Amino acid sequence: MDENGVVPAEIAPSEEELARIINQNAELIRELEKRNDRMERLLMDNAKLVQDKERVDSEAFTWRKRSRNVMIAAICLVIFWQQKRAQLELEMEETKRKSVLTTLLSISLAVAVIVWFFVTARRKNDHDSQNGPSFHDNQAILRDAVQLHDQVIQTNEVNER
Repeated sequence: MDENGVVPAEIAPSEEELARIINQNAELIRELEKRNDRMERLLMDNAKLVQDKERVDSEAFTWRKRSRNVMIAAICLVIFWQQKRAQLELEMEETKRKSVLTTLLSISLAVAVIVWFFVTARRKNDHDSQNGPSFHDNQAILRDAVQLHDQVIQTNEVNER
């Protein structure tokens, strides 16, 4: 190039050469634009993948947290039912014991009544012969036994509560 910016003719390319260089440059520019578009798409895809990863990580954390909470709730539920079952077993044992006690008291009252009938019959026979205790005295004894039995049953009911 000289001072005026002109290239001497002996080094200057021909018009065909210039057209080929211009076409080659245009081809390179189109190729660069395609690569640039591809790079922009890849960058957008990468940004979308990063967002998806963050969303999946967040959801995974949420699910881990939820599953941990569900496991804790399940464990609490199991513990509650075990305690409830143990409590019911204790109550059933206590109820059985009280039921047996009430049954024994009822049997002893029945035995007392039977004995009272035998004693009354014997005393009546003795009374006829010896003027022993009266029939009304024996009824009072029986009434006292029934009242005592009722008091024991009421005491058991109060203790059950």
